[in-house]
Amino acid sequence: EDVNNDGLPFTITRPVNGDDKVTIDGFEIGGQLAFEFLPGAWKNFGIMANATFSNDSGYKEVDSFTGAALSFPGVSDLSYNASLYYETDKFSVRTAYNWRESWLITPRGRGNLPEYNDDYGTLDASASWNVTPHFTAFLDAVNLLGEQRIEYNNPFRRIGNETFGKRYFLGV
Repeated sequence: EDVNNDGLPFTITRPVNGDDKVTIDGFEIGGQLAFEFLPGAWKNFGIMANATFSNDSGYKEVDSFTGAALSFPGVSDLSYNASLYYETDKFSVRTAYNWRESWLITPRGRGNLPEYNDDYGTLDASASWNVTPHFTAFLDAVNLLGEQRIEYNNPFRRIGNETFGKRYFLGV
């Protein structure tokens, strides 16, 4: 929108919700296996995993530079999670890896170019101890591998790096 402010022209841009009829299809597969069939302390271990496959259609935005069709913002074609845990009535330990394939953030970003988030995965862990039935202590560790979230216009032009580093949370 072109605006005139005291004789100085400038342009204001803002996102507008479109009327594209977008369909997102896909499927998710997942499972959990508790090793209760194993002897001794091994019976307290277990694994969980899932994977999601998505595909979108109907989104009409195109890359303003190349003319290529764009995927719907926020949708990754593939994401997955895998966890290993050990659990008793008193104590629990879990570790999980969560991964997501690159996705479109916005079709019109800096320089009127599409902006993407690169593939992103984190390794997290948690432990808790039920001291009493009404009192639990816990420790959470997030992003143990120190992964960065990277945004780009194309694979050779990074436009943002978010470095969260490792984070630890202790509580009761």
